[in-house]
Amino acid sequence: MDVTLTNNLSALEQSLVEKKKAIHAKKGDLAAQENKIELEVKKLVEGRMENAPMDSVTAGRGEELVPDVVTLDTVIEQGVKEQRYAFLNGLAAGRLPGVLAQTTDLPIIGDYPAAVVTSEWTSGTYGPLDPQKNYTTDKVTLRTQQVSCEMGISKELELYGVISALNYVRANTIQSTMRGIADAVLNADNDPAATGNINSDDQAAATAYGANATIVNFDDGLRKQPVNGTVDVDFVDVAGAITVDEILDATKLLRFDFNPSDYIMIMNYRAYATLLKDIDLKDISRNGRMSTISEGAVDNVAGMDIFVTDLMRPTNGTGKVNTLTANDKGQIIIAKRNTIQHGFTTDLVTRVQDHDLLKGFVFQAYTMFGFANINKTAGITEPAVISLHNITV
Repeated sequence: MDVTLTNNLSALEQSLVEKKKAIHAKKGDLAAQENKIELEVKKLVEGRMENAPMDSVTAGRGEELVPDVVTLDTVIEQGVKEQRYAFLNGLAAGRLPGVLAQTTDLPIIGDYPAAVVTSEWTSGTYGPLDPQKNYTTDKVTLRTQQVSCEMGISKELELYGVISALNYVRANTIQSTMRGIADAVLNADNDPAATGNINSDDQAAATAYGANATIVNFDDGLRKQPVNGTVDVDFVDVAGAITVDEILDATKLLRFDFNPSDYIMIMNYRAYATLLKDIDLKDISRNGRMSTISEGAVDNVAGMDIFVTDLMRPTNGTGKVNTLTANDKGQIIIAKRNTIQHGFTTDLVTRVQDHDLLKGFVFQAYTMFGFANINKTAGITEPAVISLHNITV
């Protein structure tokens, strides 16, 4: 081979080697700078993420989802979560197609009047309108708020868990959001007083449940008005075991000509189990209509669907909840289906943020939801919601 060509190739190879070294040196500098930036960002992010995430090594926060033996056949029992807020199906008559503003005044239109028989118009001007043909109207204010749920998990939990933690937590953030909404519809009371809130009779509700609790920040739920109302007008003090006769007597507080199918009953299982002991209810369940019109209803009494939910908490003798002392009484709410006017400004949104620097994922689910409690239909003096409390269970 020509000596000159050989020398040129050698020089070119040497030049390439030097360039590679220079490139590697620059890569090393870039990597060092990237590591420095990552550490700085990690400090910033960790400063914001103050809550401990679910992980694979901390008991009670995810460790149990990682089996000691990889081949262990583990079954995660989630239960039937939907039952606790199935009563929302019974309130569908008050569901609004869409809420466009944060605060909305909703019209309440009273019951339609009866038609009358008039004689033929043969001469002269038409007579004055019968005042009964006018609708009685009123309004109620609906206020929407953001309901959200956030949860973090480690990447190890996703990698080594017996289930897909990503899918499990995503589903549960949605369930948590719906539970918060249902809890507010049933129990909300924004009274900040040190005592007297229906969910915290012996201390401020924000102290008992946290300042951001849905039942603290929404306006009156179903229980608020009857519990704070007048005996034998808004509520019945049962002061003993509940029977079908007690329920039938309580309906006398509603309109004289009320339609049972327009109302639902909500109670917890302890109250329902006590009611089941009544032979009259056993006969109704055995011979009556078991195919209810509302999905999630467990029974039907006197034309009203029964919904059972653990969100109806045990109460004290006044229908309120103590948070410092025990509660041992049951409660039943009878409510008109359109009493809670409710709607969403946005759909329920879920998202997952992958935090590489934290070695974890953060899940979020949120929506804008609002409701308003009519409680009394326009032009009607009788309540649309009544309570039976102080029930021995």
